[in-house]
Amino acid sequence: MEQIFPLLGVRLISVNDNYDSSNYNGTTLGMDLVVSNLVNTMYCRDAGKKLRTANRVKWRKGISTASAAPFGYQFDPNRKGSYIIDPPAAKIVRRIFDLAILGLGTREIAMALNDENAPVPSVYNREHKAYGKETTYTIAPVILWDSSRVWKILTAYVYTGAMVLGKSQRLISGKKIIRIVPKGQQYITEGTHEAIVSREEFEKAQLVIRNNGHRVVMGSVDFPLKGKIRCGNCRRVLGYDYKQASPIFWCREGMELIGQTQCSSEIYQASDIENAVFQALKKNFLYWTHSIVILKRKNRA
Repeated sequence: MEQIFPLLGVRLISVNDNYDSSNYNGTTLGMDLVVSNLVNTMYCRDAGKKLRTANRVKWRKGISTASAAPFGYQFDPNRKGSYIIDPPAAKIVRRIFDLAILGLGTREIAMALNDENAPVPSVYNREHKAYGKETTYTIAPVILWDSSRVWKILTAYVYTGAMVLGKSQRLISGKKIIRIVPKGQQYITEGTHEAIVSREEFEKAQLVIRNNGHRVVMGSVDFPLKGKIRCGNCRRVLGYDYKQASPIFWCREGMELIGQTQCSSEIYQASDIENAVFQALKKNFLYWTHSIVILKRKNRA
């Protein structure tokens, strides 16, 4: 209200608070608005804490508060917060575990699923008009399975019939800072729904993919462009390898699924991309500086 909107030339009117930003050009907000904003912020944080406490009570009982069921399941219409098997999707999940138990790695499983034309979770949810967590914003003509999608399913303990809740935690209310909760602190309730695989089969699959050494790209590594460089075809975040003499980016799908995807298998030097981003930012800063000068002239007039 004091910095961003004036910079963008946006006029803000709040009827309930009797506020019009045009009356505060060049001045600070009134004390009544400052106190009102503070109270609203504290109220939102308090409401967030109460909601998290209520969710934990449900998690201890094995009741899901998620907005979408895991791939292979759908919400039970007769029991709120419980899952029932979605047969077509469960068949794909079962196929993934069967291939893993046979000794195939995540990449080999992904290529086998693509050859069988098995839909990925986002495509399946869209075709069956089911809301799913995985959001796809791709321009690729075909969305394919890759090792990351396969690995995500093979490591999901929920397929053994257990409810796994509280896997992530927001550190500060209203912020996007989220941390992964260690498995020992998650809420795991056994036998809440029908299993797609047995615990023994799940453990066998873990041993196989562990031996195959699936690599989780980036992980906790921080760098300026983390999560911002995407493939022009599949629109997924590019992999980043900082252990090379010169850090590199690459499309995981393009490198893994050669012959099945239109994504490029080319490796990009991080220094080249960083330089291109720097030049683009420099151009935008010059544009905004010019815009601010024009706005100031208009305000004086």
